[in-house]
Amino acid sequence: MTISGEENREFTIYNYLGIGLDAKICKHFHDMREKYPQLFFSQFSNKLIYTQIGSIDIFKNKDENLNLAANFILTIDDIPINIEHYENIIILNISNWGGGVTGLWKTNQTNNFLKASYSDGLL
Repeated sequence: MTISGEENREFTIYNYLGIGLDAKICKHFHDMREKYPQLFFSQFSNKLIYTQIGSIDIFKNKDENLNLAANFILTIDDIPINIEHYENIIILNISNWGGGVTGLWKTNQTNNFLKASYSDGLL
């Protein structure tokens, strides 16, 4: 992955990288956990808090108009991808995302997607 305006840097993605609204929600959750650690005492309370933060950020985002295209250029196989209308990009090397969402790759005869595998060397 290359960051525009910088020398080539190597990044390791252990499961997924979120850019945009996903990352904003995650950062907001992390900041809350740092500021109020007493609120984060169980998986259930963490999920409730994350859901609340996510809901607020999603509705606030409608007004803020998170503009990824102004900050990122996405290129896949040397082909620039228009991201003007996207508010979130997820780069995965696992077969699920967001606390267990599966089925992002629907393999059938009408597409060219391979079955997801974390060990295939592809991203």
